[in-house]
Amino acid sequence: MPILEKRGKYYSFRYSYGGQQFRQNTGESDRLKAKLFMEEFLHDKRHTKNKISGGYDIDHLRWTDFIKLYLAYSVSAKVEPASDVSVINTINKIIKPKYLKDLSESAIRKYLSYRKNIDHLKDSSLNRQLHVIQSMWTFAIKHLHIDYPHQARLIKDIPVPIVQKIVYFSLEERNKILTEARPLRVLVLSWLMLSFALRLKEAVHVKWEHINFKTNRLLVYPFKTKRSSADPVSLYMPSDFVAFIKQLKPLSPYVCSGDYTSRSSLTMLSEEIRDEYKRLVGFGSAHICRHTWITHAKNNPNIKQSDIMEYARISDARILKAYGHYTIEREQTIANAVYEPLSASGLSVSDIDDKIAELLKLRAEIAKSDQK
Repeated sequence: MPILEKRGKYYSFRYSYGGQQFRQNTGESDRLKAKLFMEEFLHDKRHTKNKISGGYDIDHLRWTDFIKLYLAYSVSAKVEPASDVSVINTINKIIKPKYLKDLSESAIRKYLSYRKNIDHLKDSSLNRQLHVIQSMWTFAIKHLHIDYPHQARLIKDIPVPIVQKIVYFSLEERNKILTEARPLRVLVLSWLMLSFALRLKEAVHVKWEHINFKTNRLLVYPFKTKRSSADPVSLYMPSDFVAFIKQLKPLSPYVCSGDYTSRSSLTMLSEEIRDEYKRLVGFGSAHICRHTWITHAKNNPNIKQSDIMEYARISDARILKAYGHYTIEREQTIANAVYEPLSASGLSVSDIDDKIAELLKLRAEIAKSDQK
């Protein structure tokens, strides 16, 4: 039996779990209460695993132990744990769970209500926090083999309208950025983002080995989130991009002349790009480059929506609607063509009938000459 030690105001004790040593604070200044806490704690430790199923026992899996397992899983799965840690800290403050089972449906609803009415979070932020809690329960059931209903799946997302941005670069603004942007890394990243609808995180990961000048193709690795598929997408390189990129001398394995893949580097680059675009055209950010590519592709009547979605790596048509905007020129064309689709060409219906008759007559003459 571990020995209680009073350190400061409260009693604590050391115990062994999973081959490692830990110290547990009882939170009690009274020795008798601290002893009862220790006995209950160690009892739960001994019964954490279900001897029948081999999975964890929901009645004895402490919240603190579950969090250690979940965060270890997050790191190993290359999932950014910062949002998980933030939600966990807030859960500890609002719900104060002792066991995993305390994170019940009613407790989750209480948590979301508190975050909305007291902390005044937006519905989109509430949904993101709900997704973190859903991920916790999914991990518990799938990886810890806990035989218990998924409490978070009983709660549906709050309907949130897709926010449609109203800004993109015109062709003139795009051309100015692609000729005058400085320094070199901003110029290269602008070419990548505006030529392939890349996100900044995707653009900084592009390496010289991903470019094949023989096939004229570029391999793009998706980096929207760390959960994204690692499979690359092969994209055809436009001629103006090829002409630009062939002028560059490789200064590092990365096309943008350096390794800017860390979070701090991305933040620095994002601010630098924002400042440079503001200097050149008065507004802008790295992500507007993606909006720009999709907008101009959407306004080209020769490009199909399915082609845009495939090239820009978009799987949901609703997301395409949020990204793509009608240009003023396209809106004017649509507005003028609704009731007079033939007036622009100067043809009437009778003119078209006459043209068809002439073509049919010509076709008959050609067929007759072929027979001779």
